[in-house]
Amino acid sequence: MSKDERVETTVRTFRLNEEWDNILKEEAENEQITVSQLLNQIVRRYIIAQRFFNHSQSVNIEHKLFSPILEMLSEEEISDFGKLVGASSVREGVANRGLPLDFDSVDYLIEEVYDRYGGWFKCNTYKNGSEYVFNLRHMFGHKWSLFIDSFMGSMFMTLLDIQVSSEIYDDSVIIRMPIRQTKSSNTP
Repeated sequence: MSKDERVETTVRTFRLNEEWDNILKEEAENEQITVSQLLNQIVRRYIIAQRFFNHSQSVNIEHKLFSPILEMLSEEEISDFGKLVGASSVREGVANRGLPLDFDSVDYLIEEVYDRYGGWFKCNTYKNGSEYVFNLRHMFGHKWSLFIDSFMGSMFMTLLDIQVSSEIYDDSVIIRMPIRQTKSSNTP
């Protein structure tokens, strides 16, 4: 859906702890949005991601705790782990959300779940000639880039039979694939 399209809305009325309301007002003011917009963002986060995280044993960990864990693993261990979980975790994420196993669903998980709500990276996607490109920027260092590269490569190959090429940097991974492969990859 484009940003210009309007969606139907429903009015809900509920009581809210006054202290929480004050925090919401302050946060909305800091973000220069209305409290209603902030609440919609919070509900959207719950609908798209948090309700699924709540039913699994997810761990939210700060960068300063996460980075040392990565440093303890060899590059080969990180790459092997990414390949191992790349297909299975995405297949589960797609299935849990009742989405079809196709490129659009995987693209949705990358942009909404892993980027917007998972904090794995910031994703910028675009078409460059005959290629579809994911530019995945992060602040977790080279070993995280290795994980992302192997995770995404395994995911696209195993689930969608799409061969990707990638460029790995200390703070980003650029993944490219032919546009023709993104259309109806696993659909009849």
